[in-house]
Amino acid sequence: VTSREFHQCRLESFNLHSWTRLVINCQNPFDLTKYTLNFRSYLPVPNGFEFHPNETYYFLSTSIEDRTGCYRLKIHVH
Repeated sequence: VTSREFHQCRLESFNLHSWTRLVINCQNPFDLTKYTLNFRSYLPVPNGFEFHPNETYYFLSTSIEDRTGCYRLKIHVH
């Protein structure tokens, strides 16, 4: 998500940009779901994430349906 969305804990431009998109969707909240995120400057997988040095990346976890709860993750790549 964008820095603004991260700080406001609110999705404004969902799926409008490559950096604001759905990463994982939880259909069964009581089942264990894992998602592996590779930190590479080049990823040969279509639509994969590329992480570049000296950049900051923001992630939000929330319920899209009722917007309850907001968990944030900020990653700075060195």
